[in-house]
Amino acid sequence: MKFKFIKLRKISWKLTIIYAFIFSLLLILLNAGILYGVKFFLTQQSTNQVEKASEITAKKILGTPGESTALTDPELLDEAQSNSDINIIITDPKGNIVNSSKNFNTDRSSILSNSDKIRKVEVDETHLVIKNLRIISNGSTKAYLQVAKNMEREYAFIKLLFIIMAIADFI
Repeated sequence: MKFKFIKLRKISWKLTIIYAFIFSLLLILLNAGILYGVKFFLTQQSTNQVEKASEITAKKILGTPGESTALTDPELLDEAQSNSDINIIITDPKGNIVNSSKNFNTDRSSILSNSDKIRKVEVDETHLVIKNLRIISNGSTKAYLQVAKNMEREYAFIKLLFIIMAIADFI
């Protein structure tokens, strides 16, 4: 009779270990999904902010019909002044920087690329969302515009969330 009790106890321990392993695996997968979803949402939000800031700044540069806005006008940088995570650089058609918010350093060598696409740049601990835009007026290039958003705060939040979830998983 003792022998049967020991055997049943071993099976219960095995079931407990298997249950704990499956539960831990599901918890890790759930947390990974949450982290990926949060990162995707924050990246989309940053992309939308860059898109909006570039549209507003481009409209200001083009001005109203018949009215010309100087590229050196400080009002062109209003979007960057209201948000320190956004940096705006405006160059003349030759590539000389004529107006800049100087909130943080960006890749200035690629300002003249007229890709009009939003790029995500990740170098070391720097995470940027950048859009370069060529502004055309009357068939010729009036200026080049670079709008960049520093995602330092977003990535700090993701790291903190990861640490909290890892501690919860461990416990």
